[in-house]
Amino acid sequence: RELDYVRVNGELAKDFGLLRGQKISQQQFQMILEGKFLDGTRCTRAHKNNGYDMTFSAPKTISIAGLVTDKDQEIIKCHERAVLNTMREIEQFYSFAQPKAGVDVKSAGMLWVQVNDGFSREHDPHLHTHVIISNITKYDNKFMALRTRDIMRGDFNKMWGTYYRSNLAREIMVLGHTI
Repeated sequence: RELDYVRVNGELAKDFGLLRGQKISQQQFQMILEGKFLDGTRCTRAHKNNGYDMTFSAPKTISIAGLVTDKDQEIIKCHERAVLNTMREIEQFYSFAQPKAGVDVKSAGMLWVQVNDGFSREHDPHLHTHVIISNITKYDNKFMALRTRDIMRGDFNKMWGTYYRSNLAREIMVLGHTI
């Protein structure tokens, strides 16, 4: 099974005419990052930061079992579900807009792109997913920048990486494996 693919997700996918989990092209990915709808029209003004990258990495033993020894697609699917469940939680708790300076409001959601990969730069088995959170949200039927103050905190990745690994462990145990 090919691991390296690009899928879009999040509550705002439908606003771009996409289904959650739908594969998208490199061109569509680029347009989303540029704050454009897929027809090329701009939905937000240009931002300094087009997106925010998070990487969710499976432990080496799970990477080896999923990609090399067992070649078990169910292990890979466990990783994918753990990433998706983690991102849904992040979307629920961190979707905010700032329509006016100093005013943070809960927004309609996020739009993120997932790129799954199975190898490190050294070509070792390394099951991981890059999640690029687009700097777009929607409030009061208007698209604007995602308020990212909390996402950019130093402990954010550590906390949500732990949450991902907890999700992954639970998914793996359902398959009958021990952790």
